[in-house]
Amino acid sequence: MKGGESSDTVTFESTLDSINEGSPSFESVNFKNNLKESSITLFYEFQNFMRKTKVAKGMMSPNPDGD
Repeated sequence: MKGGESSDTVTFESTLDSINEGSPSFESVNFKNNLKESSITLFYEFQNFMRKTKVAKGMMSPNPDGD
């Protein structure tokens, strides 16, 4: 992968009952050939329908157990 060039685009699902999501902070990235085969874990803030701010941990991985 070269800097400044995209190889893939991956979209994370929205958090259940969220209104706003933001402030992502990456915990780990395990890159394997391309984004669709890689595992990404991040923390982020979101507001639920009651406008309470929560912190969540999200994971995108081709394998359900995150390997």
